[in-house]
Amino acid sequence: MISNITPDTFKKLYFEHDQTLSCPCSTIAIPYRNFTSNNVTMHSVCSSIFIEPEWIKGLYFPNASQYGVWDFRSTAHSQFELLSSFCSLSKEIISQTEIDIDNNELVTLYLLSQEQVQLQIDGTIDLLKNAASSQMITYLNYSRNTIQTNYLVSALNTNFIIKTVRSKDKSIHTVADQVSYSVDPDTYPKLCGKDKIQVNATLSEMIYELIEVDRRHKLNPMPNSTIVNGFFTGCTPLEALLESTLDCLYQTECLQLLLDYFPIRQQMNFHVNDSVLTSKHESKSVNEYLNNLFIMNWSTKINYTKYFHQCSPSNCTYSKKNRTELSHGITLFISLYGGLIIILRLIASWSIDILSKIKCCSRERNENSDENGKILKFIESMKRLNLFKNVNDRTENSIKQQKTITRVYLILLTGKAIMSLFFL
Repeated sequence: MISNITPDTFKKLYFEHDQTLSCPCSTIAIPYRNFTSNNVTMHSVCSSIFIEPEWIKGLYFPNASQYGVWDFRSTAHSQFELLSSFCSLSKEIISQTEIDIDNNELVTLYLLSQEQVQLQIDGTIDLLKNAASSQMITYLNYSRNTIQTNYLVSALNTNFIIKTVRSKDKSIHTVADQVSYSVDPDTYPKLCGKDKIQVNATLSEMIYELIEVDRRHKLNPMPNSTIVNGFFTGCTPLEALLESTLDCLYQTECLQLLLDYFPIRQQMNFHVNDSVLTSKHESKSVNEYLNNLFIMNWSTKINYTKYFHQCSPSNCTYSKKNRTELSHGITLFISLYGGLIIILRLIASWSIDILSKIKCCSRERNENSDENGKILKFIESMKRLNLFKNVNDRTENSIKQQKTITRVYLILLTGKAIMSLFFL
């Protein structure tokens, strides 16, 4: 047991005994706010002039629907108004998520290492972030499905155009023409009543009143139109915005185009070079950004020293196993082997006479017995075994002596091996 634990002491002990180290905490539930801090970076558009009321008012036309469903002027005001609302809603959700994180507690009986604390904190934050994003996705999908399944008519006449028609009997009735988009003149057009349509947003100098009535409910851009990069028109401003990539807000030329077609300067003192977005641009749609609450980076900093003092361990314990090292066993085995070799060579010669007498006695035994026959076979095989052959001395007596020494050597070597096992 070790007392007076400090962060450095724990770090050293954990490095040496991470598997068995145990340091009980005095406080087992520690609020995240006591030792963590979060830094959230959102998409730059959510802190730009493009979500401010002055900019949005500068895109407003009282007769916006008169520009045609294909023209960006008909939905630009609504799209940027939605963008501002999405940024505000995302900020609120992020703020609430940070509060939830601060109120969350790290519950543990024992002091954790810095790496373990980081893993637990990151896991909890990811869980809360995903839950917050799911709220936004659920709300968004509900709104989109409600609009489409209930055939809600846009006030800007972007999915249905309501018009009055005088019949042959001079009665007047209303007709709703679905806005359509023709990909190919030879194919049936897509309809806003059942399809999701997004077309590049354009700006045209053509006067709406001069356009044929049958052409006004088609989303196909007019000839000689100028494309607003990264923005779309569609059956509703919501669907159009969700597909947008906001490219225009990163380009001075495109922003100048908006100044030429919208009364922006009447609402604010707008400078293109000062307002263009300068952050890194990713080709993602607003829908993708929104699913992640416009979060570009979320970093969490942990003050491990504060966590350590909150846990306040009074002591640490660890267990250590004493075990014979392999090298020590090998050394012991070699030592025993060397000693036994010397003993064996001394005993082998001394035992020759005794074994010779045993040999003579064994010849006098009754060889008719089956049991004695087996013993004799074993003895005969041992008699033939010779581990100490000497090519320079092949006399009959020398060979017999070598075979006898072999048998004694094997017996003693077996005993030595058994003894060695008890020392390992």
